[in-house]
Amino acid sequence: MDPVVRVRRLDARDVHDVERLLTGDRDVAPVARALELLPRAVEHGREYFGLVAERAGALEGIAIAGFTAGAQGAGALHSIVVAREARRRGTGRSLLDATVMALAEQGARFVIAEVADDPLFAPVQRLLTAAGFDSEARLADFVRDGVSLVFWRTDINEAAIK
Repeated sequence: MDPVVRVRRLDARDVHDVERLLTGDRDVAPVARALELLPRAVEHGREYFGLVAERAGALEGIAIAGFTAGAQGAGALHSIVVAREARRRGTGRSLLDATVMALAEQGARFVIAEVADDPLFAPVQRLLTAAGFDSEARLADFVRDGVSLVFWRTDINEAAIK
């Protein structure tokens, strides 16, 4: 039987394991943003905070989220990365659900995620779709020629967080 995934706040003691998880993945593009934001996510401010997923004591994923400056209640999923060997085991969904819940508890009205329309990001796109996010807007050729930036959104349903 597969042990249950546990999601908790990112702690400074997790940084080494998170960096190992992120740099060990060959899909460099999806993890670059997480590596960039990791130091700020450890501080757990309003703009950036981190959650980690672990199973049987092993780190399986990280999400970095926060609020968009200048917008009231605009939660943002900045990055979500799940170790390759932990995919399709519920880790990503548990991490995403906990992230949306954490944002809702802090007053988010909705959550957005900006994801490149690139095959490297297909697992993130599938995860967002399964969790009820909708593709709301697309900026053509934003990431690079031929690769759009897609804005995903889910509204916070107050009944779902009670």
